[in-house]
Amino acid sequence: MPQPIKRVKVRYVIALFIILLSIFATPLSIECAYRQRGYEAIGGEYLFIPFGIILAMSVISMAADIEKAKNAIKKQAEHGGDHGQRLE
Repeated sequence: MPQPIKRVKVRYVIALFIILLSIFATPLSIECAYRQRGYEAIGGEYLFIPFGIILAMSVISMAADIEKAKNAIKKQAEHGGDHGQRLE
């Protein structure tokens, strides 16, 4: 019997979209910068890909942290409340 396809978490799809967007935006930004300057130079337009990767990693990390917090709150609620502890 074939294995069912595992669902991909939304955060990974969003991260992949951000990375692909930054990859496709980089050549456009390089061309735009060249037209503005009138000559070839290396500037901030080359940082689209690294910043895209950093942003994607941040999205994955924050989504995982939010999921952990939701699970902790749910687990705490199932075990009878906060027992005097408060989240601040």
